[in-house]
Amino acid sequence: MSKRVLVVTLVMVLAVAMTMTVSGCGKAKYPSKNIDLIVGFGQGGGTDVFARAIAPALKDELKVNVGVIDMPGASSATAMNEVEKRPADGYTVFMITSDMLTNDLMGRSQYTYKDLIPIIRAHTDIGLLQTSGKGPIKTWQDFVDKCKANPNKVTVAGIGAGSFDEQAVAILMRSAGLTYKYVPYESAGEMHAATLGGKVDVMYAEPSHDLGLIKDGTMRVLISFTDKPVTQFQGVPSAGDLKLTVPPAIWRGAAVRKDTPQAIVDTLEKAFTAAYKSAAYQKFETDNALNIYPGFQGSKDFAKSMAAEYEMYRTKLKELGFIK
Repeated sequence: MSKRVLVVTLVMVLAVAMTMTVSGCGKAKYPSKNIDLIVGFGQGGGTDVFARAIAPALKDELKVNVGVIDMPGASSATAMNEVEKRPADGYTVFMITSDMLTNDLMGRSQYTYKDLIPIIRAHTDIGLLQTSGKGPIKTWQDFVDKCKANPNKVTVAGIGAGSFDEQAVAILMRSAGLTYKYVPYESAGEMHAATLGGKVDVMYAEPSHDLGLIKDGTMRVLISFTDKPVTQFQGVPSAGDLKLTVPPAIWRGAAVRKDTPQAIVDTLEKAFTAAYKSAAYQKFETDNALNIYPGFQGSKDFAKSMAAEYEMYRTKLKELGFIK
């Protein structure tokens, strides 16, 4: 065998070996099949809308189909249980919210945020108390007056029992010295129908999936759960304006099982980051008032934030009487 042939042969062998090493000893390069984005809430809710907004850009980045699967129940604990049953291979991505930090504290799941590796946090979404545009409650003061005249009878709807929604409502209402009855729903559609139909007085929701209804007068905003007024909602007081405690804003992001290989985590973080920065997704955030507060974080920063917020929620839930 000539030296030239020997050199060529050695180069080819090395190339094959490197390819096998990168792809995992001959396994197909990731990703090579469809990816599922698992949502723990019903269709039409903020997390479902977020997943469907980022999926097209994510598909462009990863060159595989990206589908959204809604699995509502127990404030996303049902979906978390499903995620933990699936392989840690990067083909199941959990679209998480702040509820991920409180589900184990509330006894809804055996899993905690420590059972996941965060990919990115996309945004934070402010809370609003809203009512039907045709209903009798016109302002925050109207709502306050009704609560005081009807102790423990005025109804406030939210998604999930003991969920982030219920906790945020409890923080604000306790600060305002108001009593009420919380009514949980499994999906945004059910909650909206109940509010517009007069079955409940007001509801807690984020503007990300209500902006159109607010703009056309179908829904009326009474107060924003923010420290300052929100320019998109002229004339609406903020919790900070009224010297009330400002509840935390819910965030949304993506995560995978904790034993997912780091190379796959890195690939997903790069793809999700690029999808987040895409013109189409940025327009979605702007159009839905998701850029009021800075929200984006990469994997490492997101992990640190989750750990810090977990302890904050532990303290808040004890103060509110949700846990001992």
